[in-house]
Amino acid sequence: MLSAVVVRKDTRRPGDKFFEFAETELGEHLGDREAFWEDELKRVYEAHASEIRGPVAERAISVRLDLETERALDALVATGLNRSDAIRQAVVETAERAQRASLAEEATALSEDREDRATIAEIAAFMDALSAER
Repeated sequence: MLSAVVVRKDTRRPGDKFFEFAETELGEHLGDREAFWEDELKRVYEAHASEIRGPVAERAISVRLDLETERALDALVATGLNRSDAIRQAVVETAERAQRASLAEEATALSEDREDRATIAEIAAFMDALSAER
C-alpha cells in the first residue's frame, strides 16, 4: 500500500485508519501491526526504487583536486556554475564522451570486418534486385 509512507508527525507511524483500511478493504489479517507496516513500507520502496533518490549525504563524495583540475573547476565556476553543478556536469559529459568513443571503436571494427562488409553488399544487391522487379 503506497499509503505506508504516510505517517503521523508525532509518532512517525501510520494512523489507525491505515490498519483499518488494510483489514476491512483489502482483507489483510493483521497479527503484528508494526511488522505489517514495515513489510508494506519495504514493498513500496522496492516497487519505486528506481524513482527514489537516497539522502544527499549518501551521494556526497570527496575529491582531491590537483592544480590542473582546480584551475579547470575555477574556469567552470567562472561561467556561473556552482562547484557541485560543474563537477556533476563534467562527470556526465566525460561518461557520454567515453560511450561515444566506445561506439566509434565498435563502428570502426565493424567497418574493417570483411565478412560483415560482404554481407552488407549482398543485402544491398538483393534489395536493389527487389526494387528493380517493381
